[in-house]
Amino acid sequence: MLNRKKSQIIERLAIATTQRWIPVEDIRDGVVKLKTDDYIKMIEVIPVNFKLKSLNEQRAILMQYKSFLKACQFDMQIVVQSRRADTSTHTEKIRQFYGKENNEKVQDMMLDYINLVKNMSLRRKSISRRFFIVITYRPPADTSLKNVKYEDIIQDLHDKAIKIKEYLSKCGNAVVEYNEHSLEGTMVENNEILNVLYTYLNKRLAPIQNLNNKPLLYVNELAPTTNNAE
Repeated sequence: MLNRKKSQIIERLAIATTQRWIPVEDIRDGVVKLKTDDYIKMIEVIPVNFKLKSLNEQRAILMQYKSFLKACQFDMQIVVQSRRADTSTHTEKIRQFYGKENNEKVQDMMLDYINLVKNMSLRRKSISRRFFIVITYRPPADTSLKNVKYEDIIQDLHDKAIKIKEYLSKCGNAVVEYNEHSLEGTMVENNEILNVLYTYLNKRLAPIQNLNNKPLLYVNELAPTTNNAE
């Protein structure tokens, strides 16, 4: 009994130590506040297949990308998030079509395709990638961050995100901004940012355990708050 209590205490201390290491303090209005008092905004960029473009299209994309780099001269990082591709959803849809198909030859083709996808995934260890641009807020020169209103920080990051979307759209890229509304006007919760951070910080478990299934004890340090801005 004593050993059991001791192991439980050690486990709780380990969890608390891990939570203190996580650099995120708060997530609100599509903006992440770090424990260093930095504010960052993440936007996801949907890639285009450059190799499938014609030579003229490739040249146009490179020229637009050059314009993007010239116009957006502020602090930002390009981050690539890689993880093992999950083909189960795709193959499950094929199985659903298989159940509704009456032609035996078509059914055989579907089964062959499912086996092909599985074998390719195992042999090549397919990797899926997501691309993000992370913008960091910097106060104006000779201005302390403590003297800047929270609303001004949010507006500045939002304006920069709009500028990035404007220029990257000319390259053919769709851009998703994680704030109160998506590009189509539907709600995009701060939990999407939480999922991205969870996948980044927990590379080992993220592919096999969804954030929504994790105990609250493991994720409460990252959970977005509902308090008003200071």
